[in-house]
Amino acid sequence: MYPPVAHLLLWADVWEFPGWCELTGLEHTPIQDHPDLLPLSTALRNCSTPNEAAQLSSSIPPELKAAQQKWSKLWTGIASKCLIWKIVEDEMSDRGVDVPHACRAFGTGLPKRPASVYASIIPHVATKLFGASAFMPRSTILHNKVLTVTTGLLYHCWNKQMSALRRLRSTFAETAQKADQAWAGKHT
Repeated sequence: MYPPVAHLLLWADVWEFPGWCELTGLEHTPIQDHPDLLPLSTALRNCSTPNEAAQLSSSIPPELKAAQQKWSKLWTGIASKCLIWKIVEDEMSDRGVDVPHACRAFGTGLPKRPASVYASIIPHVATKLFGASAFMPRSTILHNKVLTVTTGLLYHCWNKQMSALRRLRSTFAETAQKADQAWAGKHT
């Protein structure tokens, strides 16, 4: 179980990695520029696992609500400016681990999350996001925080694609009928 991506980033303190700083254009954690976010960041960092951070995220104490809203807005701006979701989704698509590829591979029905396939692309996505700093010195092993954040980003993108597919499937019959009627000249 993963917390929302914005909380996962604070939990992992990803700004300690030079590649992430370069990608985001921020030389340090946004907490330094927004000290009112420190209590939220501290609460998340006090969680020993992403599961604990997810539990905290699902029931944010009232005194942290304002900081949570501010951080979510800041993260949305950072992700949008740096095209983080595009980077992750492009890598998923290029490596055939996105929802459309999975639908074709598994045939009918909505595919399950291909966790075993994710394992093969995590280093590639991590490299795109964190650069060489994603790996432990003189090693091909990812830093644990990088692995956790990258996996969380992949899960988020997968879930976002699945939601879009579910919406499309739920409205497909109605949309197809309207299109057929429009082509036949029968406007509703």
